[in-house]
Order: sequence, then C-alpha cells, then structure tokens
Amino acid sequence: MKKGFTLIEIMVIMGIMGVIGVAVASIFLTTSKSTMKTKVINDLKQQGDSAMSIMEKIIRSAGSIENMATVCNGAARQDLTIYDLGNNSARFYCDDSADRIASQAATTNYLIADDEVEIDCSNFITCNLTGGNPEVTIRFSLTKGDSANPDNQATVEFKSTVVPRNF
Repeated sequence: MKKGFTLIEIMVIMGIMGVIGVAVASIFLTTSKSTMKTKVINDLKQQGDSAMSIMEKIIRSAGSIENMATVCNGAARQDLTIYDLGNNSARFYCDDSADRIASQAATTNYLIADDEVEIDCSNFITCNLTGGNPEVTIRFSLTKGDSANPDNQATVEFKSTVVPRNF
C-alpha cells in the first residue's frame, strides 16, 4: 500500500481551497468598501451637523432679520443677515464655487471649508412669514469621495427649519 495523495485528490483539494479563497477575498473586499463608505458618511455628517447646529443656535436667538419683508418671501437665497437683541449682526452665506459655508460676524468663520467636500446649496436658505413671525429653513448637501469610484463616494443632505424666539 502506497502512502500519499493521488493527483485527483490534490486537484479536488486545490479546487476547494480556491473557492474558499475567492469567497474570503470577496467578503474582505465588500467589508473594506463598506467601512470606507461609512467613514466618508460619518465625516460628512459630523461636518454638516456641526455647521447646522451653529446656524440654528444663532438664528433661534435672532432679534430681527435684515430686510425681513423682502427676504422672507419663500424664495431660496444664498445668504441671510440676522441681528441679535444687542443689534450685532451675523451673516450666513454659501459659496458653491468655493465649496464654503460661512458665518460672518466680527470675523468670518468657515463652518464647512474642507477641500475634499463639495457643497450644493442651491436652496441654501428660505424664509417665510408665518403669522408675522419668520420661519427660516436651511438646506444643503455635502458630497465627498472619488467620483470615479462610487463605492467610496457619499452624499448627505441636511435640512432644518428654525423659528427665531425673539420676535
């Protein structure tokens, strides 16, 4: 009796190992893509939530809106200037071409200024008068990642409606 494996047995084992190897590689690749996309989405959410939180807080405490009768007509705008109760101004604006969302008070602070993030704020701010009180809606979307590889690209949309308390 000879000890060892026949050629057929070796080929069958190699085939089984090949199938297992392909399955493991596929699972690894899928997990890797998913992890990368999750990181991109989390980064976008963090940036967008931070910017939205700052804008909501300042608008909520506003005492007036510059040119309120003209501004609060429901049309989309790229900027909004508000005043607090001490008559200090703050201006929020979005610059699509530079991919920046900023607030401008005593100095300009870029709320989102990541060179890897594209900003769509075509309907950035709308203001409506509801019963004589303004209602400000902020909308924008952030996109990050390689457009040539959709598995690594993500877009997150943000929308919030704020009613100033001091009117």
